[in-house]
Amino acid sequence: DPNVKLQTFGGTSLLYFACRRDFINDSNIDAAMDVVKAIYDAHPEAIEDNNIASGIQRYHQQVQTFINSELVFARQAKDLRLMNTPDENGRLPLHTALQDNVRLGSIKLLVKGNPSAIRSIDDSGALPLH
Repeated sequence: DPNVKLQTFGGTSLLYFACRRDFINDSNIDAAMDVVKAIYDAHPEAIEDNNIASGIQRYHQQVQTFINSELVFARQAKDLRLMNTPDENGRLPLHTALQDNVRLGSIKLLVKGNPSAIRSIDDSGALPLH
């Protein structure tokens, strides 16, 4: 549902609600992680919600690990210098992220951070999406 990103629970984002430990335990962590990842991919900007980062210690360990790994891309996407500076192989962060098969939500954040990166050719002549 494309409107999933508009849904809130008690004034918080759906992603924050799904991450909360009081709904997740070791017996349902696999299903819970599938839900958290699906929500993130649908609306990755929700990861920037201050409630998510500030409450991270209250999440299940696997949720903490996931959120921390995806926050890297959210922060990267906000750094215009980093988003526009190629590495030693001429690759922008989008090239590297796609090569590393990162989550769709992270790709969305990187494209939003540098839309022109989708047309940027690296030193081997490859586009990020090829």
